[in-house]
Amino acid sequence: MKTLAELKREAKSGILEGKFIHHSQFGANLPKRLQGWRKLIDSNSVAIYFLTDGKKSELRLDKASLVDYDGQTLTIFNAGYRDLTEEEKYVMNVWKEKSSTSQFKAQEELDALTDGSSTYWAKVFYFRKVGYEYLMGFNKQRGMKYDTITGKVQDDKIKGTICMQYQIRRVA
Repeated sequence: MKTLAELKREAKSGILEGKFIHHSQFGANLPKRLQGWRKLIDSNSVAIYFLTDGKKSELRLDKASLVDYDGQTLTIFNAGYRDLTEEEKYVMNVWKEKSSTSQFKAQEELDALTDGSSTYWAKVFYFRKVGYEYLMGFNKQRGMKYDTITGKVQDDKIKGTICMQYQIRRVA
């Protein structure tokens, strides 16, 4: 297994080219300009660059934990999902207790009737104070974000489904 750093070094040298094997959004309908072999021409700390239609085309690789490179195949993964840890469950349970009191419910109803937001901000302040703001499900924090639909945490440290995959070869 090669490293992402090796891929970036080789991309800067101009000795590689890549071809899409899989793209999760396009499937078999990959745009013409992205089909076929494209030369890798540059890289930086967060991306590699292909030459596409005579222009520099960026492929972001923000998280090394979501990238696999073996010298022949480059695979970029979506962040995976995991169950809540015991600490996260505790934080969520404390919030559920606070938000289920009759006083909180009355304030929530008042907020709805008066276009207020005090209960929203109470939630924000609670999750910020305990250091688990990502459990609100709005923003990523430390590579994590709570998914309110599944009840799981999307975590950049876990490889999920394949987002994109390239075949990589050396240019002769």
